Amino acid sequence: MRKILAVIGNRSAAIRIAPLIRLLQKVPSMQTVVCIASPHVQHIARDLDVFGIKVDEEVCKGACQPIMEISQDIDVCIRKHKPDCVLVQGDAGAMMESFRRHAAYGNLGSGLRMYELHHHSEEGANPQVIDLVDTHYFVSSEISRDRLLKEGVAAENIYVTDSPAVDALLIVAERISSDEGLKAGLAAAFPSIDPGKRLILVAGYRRDYPIGRLENICRALKRLAMRADVQVIYPAHPEPRMRRIADEVFADHPGITVIEQQDYLHHVYLMQTAYLILADSDDVQDEILSLGKPVLVMRDVNERPESDDVGTIKLVGTDSEHILRECSMFLDDESYYQAFASHRNPYGDGQASQRIVETMLR
Repeated sequence: MRKILAVIGNRSAAIRIAPLIRLLQKVPSMQTVVCIASPHVQHIARDLDVFGIKVDEEVCKGACQPIMEISQDIDVCIRKHKPDCVLVQGDAGAMMESFRRHAAYGNLGSGLRMYELHHHSEEGANPQVIDLVDTHYFVSSEISRDRLLKEGVAAENIYVTDSPAVDALLIVAERISSDEGLKAGLAAAFPSIDPGKRLILVAGYRRDYPIGRLENICRALKRLAMRADVQVIYPAHPEPRMRRIADEVFADHPGITVIEQQDYLHHVYLMQTAYLILADSDDVQDEILSLGKPVLVMRDVNERPESDDVGTIKLVGTDSEHILRECSMFLDDESYYQAFASHRNPYGDGQASQRIVETMLR
């Protein structure tokens, strides 16, 4: 039996890798061990539970633990389970410092890496030494593939599979749509939503906004919420500085509901209910585009040019007037709205995890 260790460093990575883990756990010839390398174990475990996945190992002891210590803890986990390969999603790569010396290629962003491992067992060999034999890269697009080729990654190690994040959203969205009881329970969790108004949902994850830009965004949302036909839901960022700015600008505005960050099940429900989605991160584009509604990205440059090609993403920057103007066009011009809705998602068709599993079984 082949043993696989999946290392997860944050909630975004958990959602992206969950559909793959779910499939791997159904393969009789494979055993999958799930390891969380993050101080936010509770939140990550909650999102994995949406997909029926249980956590086997927790290796991060606290928010301030140095990366090298986390790396050493991961090494201990690897020696304990002796996997044949390690799957690393997103920024967990930064925690694999002991393996980085073997890998010539660094940050893959939201891509998925597979490290094939060899554990020494020959007489006289150091049993604590683990060799990185090969690295596979599973990416969502040809553009991502081209980037890796330019960095020197061997073409035979790159697999274009589409994005597992799309798989995750489609799995959960279908679950909600097909279960009236579940849908009613999710609706009851948000009693403040007014069905007579168009909902604008903010999907905000970035920590690196300068204070002025975040204030601009909040001011634009406040002005949008003054419209009689609009309601804004703002999941507050857990970072205290960002939460404080939102609270000060919104000042209990009746058209804005500030909520805590939601687990993935509730988040997908909110995205399904929303008329417009304002996102501040390129990472959330993958799955949102499958909902067939416009996504307004509060960035000056789109790092995902694939979405530009199909006309689904609209960059609105962080200037208050620009955000307000663009949102108003979507709200007031139905033809403009439709021009950005219902496009094909360039990041996938919901079969990425299946393609990755088939590649691993070869």
